[in-house]
Amino acid sequence: MVQDTVSDPESLAAGLTALDLASNTVHESDLPPEIISDIFILCLPVHGRVKPAPGTAPLLLAQICRRWREIALDTRQIWCSIYLEIPRESSRWDTYSQTALRLLQTWIPRAKGYPLSLGLDRDHLLYRPERRVPRIQYHEKGISTQLLHFLSTYAMQISRFEARVSDSQFDQIFPPNTWFPLQQSLHIPRCDETRLWNILHNSSSLRDLRFYRYMPQYRYSLITITTLDAGNTDFSAGYFFYMLNQFVDLQRLKCAISNNQRKALIWITPTPHQQLAVLKLNKSNVLAKAVLPNLHDLQITDDDSESPFREILSLVTRSSCALSSLGMCIGDATSSEFYDFLAALPALESLDIQDCDNIDQTLNTILRPLTHLRRLTSLSVRAGFLSPSSLDFELLSVLLRTRDQAAKGAHPIAKLQSLHITMTFRRRIVDEQWSLDDYRHLITPRESASDAEVFKTLVANSLDLLFTVNSTDGEHISWPKPLGMIDPLGDKW
Repeated sequence: MVQDTVSDPESLAAGLTALDLASNTVHESDLPPEIISDIFILCLPVHGRVKPAPGTAPLLLAQICRRWREIALDTRQIWCSIYLEIPRESSRWDTYSQTALRLLQTWIPRAKGYPLSLGLDRDHLLYRPERRVPRIQYHEKGISTQLLHFLSTYAMQISRFEARVSDSQFDQIFPPNTWFPLQQSLHIPRCDETRLWNILHNSSSLRDLRFYRYMPQYRYSLITITTLDAGNTDFSAGYFFYMLNQFVDLQRLKCAISNNQRKALIWITPTPHQQLAVLKLNKSNVLAKAVLPNLHDLQITDDDSESPFREILSLVTRSSCALSSLGMCIGDATSSEFYDFLAALPALESLDIQDCDNIDQTLNTILRPLTHLRRLTSLSVRAGFLSPSSLDFELLSVLLRTRDQAAKGAHPIAKLQSLHITMTFRRRIVDEQWSLDDYRHLITPRESASDAEVFKTLVANSLDLLFTVNSTDGEHISWPKPLGMIDPLGDKW
């Protein structure tokens, strides 16, 4: 029964373990309500976002028997989270709003004052990994005034709020100049300076602030934020360093840097930021003046810098930090340049190459040497192409088998646990008869080939292996397993 309530593997394992331990000692009916309540809590997703459905927790738990229903209704922690999906069809909005209101009126009071985690999103905003920014729509007609008013009565109880709502709808839920003592996490599309000032100055517990689209740039005076995602906002180099200086407790930052900022960097004096551990940028040039001694995760996308290797290594040397996770574009860098760069980063455990000219050459440079990257456990390589080019499966199988054997040797290296290779086909408009199935052979080794057996053996030994071909219009095919979807409301850094 518990197995049917959980879709998340970690939650499922925890719930089943607890229930199995309990069933080995006493009958379920003899278990104290507190133990059953704790098991119910373990059945929820680890990310804490509960989408109500009759076949999943917590609703399913209340349908098993009278005793379980009483315990479930008395366990306020399993009712403190609810995430609703707004239908895309406008014809369903009125019915949806009425149903959602009745559901919330029943659900939220069961939390009995426990801090709430709420989310509102469209059901079609799940997007594929190759799409950088999900399409964002606002729901002026998708959410009724009565529903907004009901949520506003619990505004002071909300701890996490994630929703793509309009500015006026946000104000109805969180009225200006109102104190929100429990607000710790806020994810919204955008807001103006006045609204952001109100958020920051009336949410003393706010730690996680994320914008899907736009974040106003003004001089902040509140420094409690530890996670900041500025969406698509382009920061100047000066404002980027102002943010680092102002938010001294900032641990995770994601933002974009405006073009042509190299001259502005001349006037900036480097100031160490002691707490920042995760940084996601679109350009590496601002790293020339950054000092980040605690940085361990650096992700750089769409980089047009002429010397990203030099700028990253300069940051590592100047900051005396040990990068364990790195994402970057290498473009047309030579194998020797890339090899020397990787040799200077021995602590890397996760590497994401977001764009390269030659996948086989890149894989060979990363995986063949066993003297560096000895801690590497996760590797992702992506490349775009206009004409098809199949993976060298024989080479890859040799590289993986050699590395797997080295992980078991006298001086073992870390075992590679994940390898994802993605090719994106830049489809031309004239290719009207084009189909992804025409390129399935690019990522599918022949069943009779020895390398296919190598891959299957590694997968059987827990290697997370995935070869994917995408098209720029969002279609994809993959081997050996289907490619999943990403929840934009999830913590995808």
